[in-house]
Amino acid sequence: MTTTFSSSYSVGSCPRSSRSELADGTHVTVDARFAGLEGYLLSKCVALRARAATKDYYDFVYVLLHNRAGGPEQAARRLLDGGLANALPSLRTTLREVRERYVKTNESGPIGCAEQALEVEPDADAALLRADAVDVVQRFFAALDL
Repeated sequence: MTTTFSSSYSVGSCPRSSRSELADGTHVTVDARFAGLEGYLLSKCVALRARAATKDYYDFVYVLLHNRAGGPEQAARRLLDGGLANALPSLRTTLREVRERYVKTNESGPIGCAEQALEVEPDADAALLRADAVDVVQRFFAALDL
């Protein structure tokens, strides 16, 4: 079975089509929309404020570090220059609250991020994971300059 993906970028979401050939020779195409970087980060900030699950804290840091834009500053620039920039003023309180959860290594953000990361890599240094979370998130919010 061969599967191919194509994608294009639009504001807040990325449409994708997957075409495959089934074992019986039937060709199928499935279309799906995925959140783009900007939409993902904003929705994750809302989830952090409302739900605050350890997975949310980890996911936010992970995507800031490993996004295709290049890192936390570049992700901030994408938000500021992108089609969702007009949503930032209405989310100012949410964004500030998320930023405050990552100010010190003993705050809920770095602690949650480290707890989740340790499930994947139990031998990692928890103190270093917390420090990295603070650094990455503060760099992102400094670049947003809200």
